[in-house]
This record gives sequence, C-alpha cells and structure tokens, in this order.
Amino acid sequence: MKRMKIDKEVMLKCLTGEASDLEMEQLLQRLENEPAILIEYNRIKEELEAKEISKQKATESLDISWNRFKKQVISKNKSGNPLRLRYIRAAASVAILMSIGVSLFMLLPRIKHMHEQKITADLEKPYILTSSGQKHILNPEKLSIRYDVIFQDSVLTQQDKKKTRRNPEMNELIVPRGYRMNLELEDGTLVWLNSESRLKYPIHFTGKNRRINLSGEGYFQVKHSDTKPFIVETTDVEVEVMGTSFNISAFENEDYITTTLVEGSVKLHTSGNQEDIILLPNQCGTYSLLSHKIQVQNIDTELYISWINGYYTFNSEALEIVIQKLVKSYGIPICFENPEFKTYQFSGKLELKKTLTEVLEVLKLVAPLEYHATNGKITIQNKSDEPL
Repeated sequence: MKRMKIDKEVMLKCLTGEASDLEMEQLLQRLENEPAILIEYNRIKEELEAKEISKQKATESLDISWNRFKKQVISKNKSGNPLRLRYIRAAASVAILMSIGVSLFMLLPRIKHMHEQKITADLEKPYILTSSGQKHILNPEKLSIRYDVIFQDSVLTQQDKKKTRRNPEMNELIVPRGYRMNLELEDGTLVWLNSESRLKYPIHFTGKNRRINLSGEGYFQVKHSDTKPFIVETTDVEVEVMGTSFNISAFENEDYITTTLVEGSVKLHTSGNQEDIILLPNQCGTYSLLSHKIQVQNIDTELYISWINGYYTFNSEALEIVIQKLVKSYGIPICFENPEFKTYQFSGKLELKKTLTEVLEVLKLVAPLEYHATNGKITIQNKSDEPL
C-alpha cells in the first residue's frame, strides 16, 4: 500500500508539472515494467476530473511535464544507453496516452475526427474469392474465421462433402487496408494475416504436403505433422516446415521477402540456384529480389511479430517505414511535406487498437512532427520546418 501511495503522489506531480527529474524517471521505469500501474493512473485521472480540473489545463500540464522530462532527464543521461532511453521515452508516451486516451481524443479538433470517420467508412471489407470466381464478403466485426466459413451457412449433402474432399477447392482470403484477420486451416494451423495481404488455401489438404500461397504478411502457427510438411509459397521463396511458428513478409511492392522464425525450424527454398537455408529460432532470413540471395541474421522477433498482438514495435526505424505500416493498418493516405523527414529515426511501441489520430498524437510526443488532414489525406510536417 505504501508503494502505491508513493506512485499516486508521483503521478499527480507529473500531471501538474511538479515532479522532479528522479520522480519522473522512476515512474517511467514502472510504466515500462508494470502494466497494472496504468489502472492506478486511470483512477487518478478520474479523481482530477472529479475536482473539475479543465481538460485544457490537464493537457497543458502533460505537455509541460513531458517537455521538461525530455530536456532535463534525457539530456542528463546522454552518456547512458541511448537505446534504452529511447525505449523508455516511447513506452512512457504510449502508456500515458493509453491511460487517458478517451479524454485526449475528446480534446482533438473535431474536423480531424470528421475527416477520419469519413475516410474509414469507405474501406473495402475483407472477402473470400473461390476458385469459381464467387466473392463472399466477410463481416468486418468477425476477425477470426475457419477454412470452411463460406459453407457453414450452407446445407451440403454427403455426396457434396465427398466431392469436395476428392477435389478440394482453392479459396483466397483477401484482407484489404485497415483490417487484420485470423484464419484456422483444416489441419488446425492458425494464420494471422496483416493488412494488404492475400492467402490462397485449400478447403481440404490432400496429397503428400500442405501447400498454401501468400502475398503480403502472415504469421503461422503450424500444426505438427511428421508425414505432411507445410509449405508456404511466395513469389520467389518457399518456406517448408513440419510444425513451428514463424512470420513471412512478402508484399508485392517490396524488394525483399522476409521470414522470421519464432520457434521450431524452417527451410527456405529459392527460385535461384542457392542452396536451401535452415533458420533457427530468433533468426531472420531476408531474400533480395534484386540480388536473388538470402541474408540470415539473429534478431529480436518482437520487432517482426508484434503486429499480431495489435501493436508495432520499432528500434531506430526510419519514420517512412513507420508511416507505411500505419497506412496499411488504417487505410488512410499519409504523405510527407518534406521528403527529408522520412529518414527520422523512431524507436518505441505504437498501439494499433486506437484511431489513427491517437497514434499520431503518440508520435508527436516522441518525434518533432505535426500533421493536418485535408481532402481525405494526412500530411506529416517536421516542426522545425514550420514558419516562425
């Protein structure tokens, strides 16, 4: 109880801009390691609102506190680990925004909210395309489906079922911008599909292997089988496994196909003459469509698979890459006013269960950017480029 009381005092000071550098750093460390602190933060916020502290004053206090932290705490720790400081800074901004998300969202200009509502309403819905060309629109509110979803509402005779097993139909699940989908295949394999992805799969697996085709990004938890290997085809690379967990990124507009292994082992086949590559857990194999070679490196898998849990994790990533992922996730066009700003390095975590406006507000806390929406498009601007 005593520890929680101290946390409450520190949180109150941070909200009102009265916390010391040490208190701020201690709170950020707790936010980094203890999600339960967010619950207490919510309670404190409600207490402040009960005392009729205006939203404008609360927002100004947050800005003052954060700017003070950036100038004083981070500058004093320049000799320390810069990666950790960047992580703490980003994690803290996300944690604070998560805890006061509703209030902060209400403070945003109404015009931005209106623009976003209008754009997101026009997003194409996920659908399944059968081998006969039939298009089945999926319920966008139901993000987890089975391989036989289009037959669940149909009445099939025993003869129909036998015919389907003898000649399994190839379906294609299309996930447009703004959506992510989960699919359970016939063998029990689970697939997570990211935005702008397509997966071709059979209703029933027959023959000596379990073969599917991916365009875009997918995370796979493959049901183990000693007799039938599981093969994922992309344009130039085949990934073969018996049973394991891995991620593949193979978007048509990118020059690389990346396979990330979480557990088990995978074998990479290429369309060239290069020998097969075996990946071990926590390794990434990147195939270049230009050089036709695969580069293997040890990596932090969190940077590659966090999207399946509803957020992205970045480590010194160019802002251009961050924005590209947000465009896929929300389906809203975003451009840079100054192309040189694309190379700005960003580290941290971005929650995808928010509106795009809220995500951009998080970015504003840790990057020198501003944004504005016009004609259904968002423009990113470097604060240093603003006229005085």
